[in-house]
Amino acid sequence: MTKQSILKGLIPMEPLSWEQVFAFWRENEGDDSHWGLHARSRGFPEWAAWRMSYASALRLPERAWRCCRVRDPYALVPTFRGGPYRTWKEQFYGDDPHPTFAQIARHPGIWTHEGVLSIAGKFPEETTIIGLICDSGIVIIEGMHRCTAIAFATAACVRIAHDLTIALADARGETLPIIGQSVP
Repeated sequence: MTKQSILKGLIPMEPLSWEQVFAFWRENEGDDSHWGLHARSRGFPEWAAWRMSYASALRLPERAWRCCRVRDPYALVPTFRGGPYRTWKEQFYGDDPHPTFAQIARHPGIWTHEGVLSIAGKFPEETTIIGLICDSGIVIIEGMHRCTAIAFATAACVRIAHDLTIALADARGETLPIIGQSVP
C-alpha cells in the first residue's frame, strides 16, 4: 500500500511534538478515568507510566508527528487497523495481526462490549485519535474503542462521529511489537 493511498481522505494540518501527542492521549484517558485504576492494577504507579511503557516499546517519542483531519470518518475509520494490543488480539483479532475496524466491528464480542457501546452512545463532538502509518494501512495506537464504535455505527448506518482528527507518524517497514504485557 502506498503512502499516498493510505493518506487519502486525510487533510494534513500542523506538525505535532510528541508532548502534544501524549497530551491528546492523556486528555482521552488520563489518570482520573478508569484507565488510571487499570494502570495501577497492572502495577504501574500512574496512568502516564503505564502508557509510556507502550509508547517506548513503539518508539513513539522519537517519531515525527502530524495532525490530520479525517474528511469522512464513516468511509475511512472502518479501513483503519487495530493496534498491537495483546488483549484486543486475544479477544477480537483471530489470526490477523491488525484487522480493519470493519472486521473488528463484526466480531460478536464487540456487540456487547460495554466500552464500545458506551462510547457509541455518547461520542465526543471533537476527538483526536493516534495512529501509525504502517505497510498495511493506518494502525490505531490510541482510540481503539472510538474507532470500533465508529465502524460499528457505520455498519448500522448510524452517524455518531462529528469532528475527528488523527495524530500520525510513519512506521512503514516496521513490525510493531505486541504490547500490553504486565508490569515492568
